[in-house]
Amino acid sequence: MPSINQSGGDKGKRERAPRPDGSLIVIGYGTGTQAGDAALHKLAAVLARRRIFVGVRAAVLRGGPSLAAAAQAATAGPIRLLPFLMGGGMTFGQRLSEAMAGIFWPENPYCIRPLASILVWPN
Repeated sequence: MPSINQSGGDKGKRERAPRPDGSLIVIGYGTGTQAGDAALHKLAAVLARRRIFVGVRAAVLRGGPSLAAAAQAATAGPIRLLPFLMGGGMTFGQRLSEAMAGIFWPENPYCIRPLASILVWPN
């Protein structure tokens, strides 16, 4: 699927989109209801349609689908975790770390820092 190159050079020049790489798990705290977690699942579906990753899964720390189930289903390449509506506090710093510790990862996943933590505590 072609995309527009906006990074420099010939603006507007059509290039091939990069090949899908690895898996993405969009992870949220979880509300315990389908309606409450709908935005998380919608984001995962939108990202899946973009075909940036070989596979995109949604997971929640509270309820289902679990992070363990999503990790087990993520079979392609490196795994990236995208925290959904998490700040840099308790949920991200402790609960997500605890959930990750109980899972066998073929290789260490890359966890994208929540935007709030980047804005408040830049490195």
